[in-house]
Amino acid sequence: MKQLILISFCLISFSSFAQNSTLSYATGAPIGSYTDFISEYSWKGIEVGIQQKWGDKFAYGFHYRYLNFYEKRDRATYEFENGAITTVRYTYSFVSNFNLSLNYFHHNNSKFTPYTGLAAGPAFIRNRLIIGYIDISANNFRFSISPQAGIIIELTPDLALDLKVNYNFIPLQYENFKNIQFIGVSLGVTWPE
Repeated sequence: MKQLILISFCLISFSSFAQNSTLSYATGAPIGSYTDFISEYSWKGIEVGIQQKWGDKFAYGFHYRYLNFYEKRDRATYEFENGAITTVRYTYSFVSNFNLSLNYFHHNNSKFTPYTGLAAGPAFIRNRLIIGYIDISANNFRFSISPQAGIIIELTPDLALDLKVNYNFIPLQYENFKNIQFIGVSLGVTWPE
């Protein structure tokens, strides 16, 4: 609930200067040591954002992205310091990014406008591990960075599709991974204010 209030406040605050708004369906694929904790592709995500043009080729703005990673691993034996347990293992990772972004648009004379950019800002991460009756969770705030590339496909003068791929890096060590890394893919609609 606190996150929803914070997101609403930020979007309302920034919307007074926004020229474009975006609403996207977001997904993500864990990579690197993060796959030791959770390796399943996340199909549960959303991204909202607003942007203001800066000259002819740049735009800056604010974006919020939420992804829910989940994995159920088959029954196995897990060893601890004082013993072992044979059970099913569940892992969860909830990632909320509050990013400021800067994008460079490669304008041409078509309805397709590619862009590259960088987003960075605080991230709230909640990791949860359930092994039998053992339930371990940790909440953390960290700084995240996300280079991105995408394409805007104009449908009408007032509506366009936004297809984006990004690499996400969050320096957070938890259980058996050194940092959170995932490749994000999102598809959304964007419209002028």
